[in-house]
Amino acid sequence: MRAVVEAAAFVELSPDEVVDPDSALKQLESMAYLLGQLSDSDKQHLVAFTQAEAERAPSRDYRDFLRQFPETMGL
Repeated sequence: MRAVVEAAAFVELSPDEVVDPDSALKQLESMAYLLGQLSDSDKQHLVAFTQAEAERAPSRDYRDFLRQFPETMGL
């Protein structure tokens, strides 16, 4: 779970000079589609994981990302 969330955070939070915005959007849409294929139980675990991680996230941007992740990914 952590690897998926960290990869999505990298794509979402990286500046345009690091990750092309069109490529980032395409990748995040692909991730959202694939995460949508998870079982309801796995989705619930992922949501719980992101909520718990948000509570201890050191940076505000990452904390905000984690809090929005479930909705953004359609979970």
